[in-house]
Amino acid sequence: MNTLRMVMRWLRAQAGPLSRILLRVLAGALMAKGYLSPSGLDFVTNDPNVAMVAEAGLGFTLWAVAEGWYGFAKRMGWAT
Repeated sequence: MNTLRMVMRWLRAQAGPLSRILLRVLAGALMAKGYLSPSGLDFVTNDPNVAMVAEAGLGFTLWAVAEGWYGFAKRMGWAT
């Protein structure tokens, strides 16, 4: 199996945990800059709806990258 396909499969399986980590990092950065209060930080990191939207966004992004890579490989004449 192609290494890229294995990586993309792993990333799709890890979309939930990765999106929660990214949300926490984003919330911490916003809080450090003063754009977000500690109560807003709890909303961003603990709200299941925000996590669901982030997971869907991350899943869509991974899908788009995989399809884009497939199209690029097809155009270059590589094995697909």
